Parts: sequence; C-alpha cells; structure tokens
Amino acid sequence: MKDKKIEFLDQEEKDLYEAVEKQKTDSLKEDLQHYIQIAKNTIEKNHRINLRINEKDLRKIREKSIELGVPYQTLINMILHQFAEGKCSFKNRDFDSIQN
Repeated sequence: MKDKKIEFLDQEEKDLYEAVEKQKTDSLKEDLQHYIQIAKNTIEKNHRINLRINEKDLRKIREKSIELGVPYQTLINMILHQFAEGKCSFKNRDFDSIQN
C-alpha cells in the first residue's frame, strides 16, 4: 500500500480501497446495500464545528495536507476520526503542560 492518501484509513476502509483498485469488486456487490447504508449514516451524522487553532499548528497541518494530497480540513477530520476510533491516543502526561 504505497498510496499516502490512504494511510489514515481504518482497516475496513483500506480493504475496500484495495479491492476497488484491484477491480476485485465481485464480493463487494453482494454487500452493496450494506455499504450504501454505512455511507449514508456517515454523511448524515457529520456536524459543523468551529475550532480555534494555533496559527503555527495550522500552517504545519496545511503543509502535511499538501504532502498527502488531501484538503487540510479533510486531514483534520481524518486525524479526529482515528482518535475517536482509538487508533491513536494521548497519555495523561501529554496534557500536563497544557492544563491550568
């Protein structure tokens, strides 16, 4: 899997991506309605938020998004998704320097 655009996907998303890229969609056709429903649920549950972010951090995120070939807002969303899914985490000591 050499494509940098998919390194933030979870395993199910990577499997789907690879299947489509390899044109092995026969097994996907059987579950098409299932995947359509998952997509609808994902789209319907998106919420808009406002977020204040340090200018330097935003600049770095924008640079990374250019390297990966994705919009910076998509990259932020992908990072948040990975955190929400428990695929990346912070230890309590990571927050010691920012707590009041």
